[in-house]
Amino acid sequence: MGDIELSVATWNISCGIYDDRGKDLDKGIHYISDCLKNVGADIIGLQEVLYSDGFSQADKIRILLGYDYKIEWPLSQSHILAGAKMGIAVLSKYPIKSHVKIDLPNPNLTINDGTTVTHDKGFICSTIDFNGSNILFVTGHMFPFHYFDRVESDFTYIFKCLEEQLIKNSILNMPSVICADFNTDDLKSLFPNVINGCKDMIHTPTRRDNRLHDHLLCNRYWNEHMVSIIPTLSDHHLCWAKIKLCYTFDKGCTDDFK
Repeated sequence: MGDIELSVATWNISCGIYDDRGKDLDKGIHYISDCLKNVGADIIGLQEVLYSDGFSQADKIRILLGYDYKIEWPLSQSHILAGAKMGIAVLSKYPIKSHVKIDLPNPNLTINDGTTVTHDKGFICSTIDFNGSNILFVTGHMFPFHYFDRVESDFTYIFKCLEEQLIKNSILNMPSVICADFNTDDLKSLFPNVINGCKDMIHTPTRRDNRLHDHLLCNRYWNEHMVSIIPTLSDHHLCWAKIKLCYTFDKGCTDDFK
């Protein structure tokens, strides 16, 4: 029996509102769906997904992709489209058996005389039936501390809160993947207990401004097969990877993990 391949992706879609499409949500949804169809990921983590008056951007994308399973979580008001909410979502070809939502403590930072504030953020930790094996797939969105002229190291308690919740949910003890917008390139010092048990597959910028903020992490139960970073109309690139679940995953992979 050989290793079992899984394709995963993460993408901050910026609510699907891009310069050359104005605020035509339908065009944005089709653009997003076309990009995701091209990579064909089995499980996708999305950030800055729109919700408004019964409208679910994630569900419309799911339908266009032909996926059967979805979890979504509207978290805050959108800073891109007035009157709408935005949040995170998981789209999957495989059954989602259960999930846990992790609220992050909001530091309530402000700029522009208090008119711009930190939106609520969070992570979804989902248990997925992958060909008869339970795996964890995590997606989420961390606060953009840089936008408020603050450094991430002043807010280690927020990263520690997330880390503790992920470890509590067995992120290091079963096959797990984290696909998220962490808004930092310094996970090693901010997220040490998880990073020490995982491999970050992203090593190049994931944003137009050459910041590396989006990450794909897998733990010792996986072998990395390939990784691709694809520029898009969003200010974040589409990041995707193919990984292989070791058929002896009860012991972990024998390849050089680090």
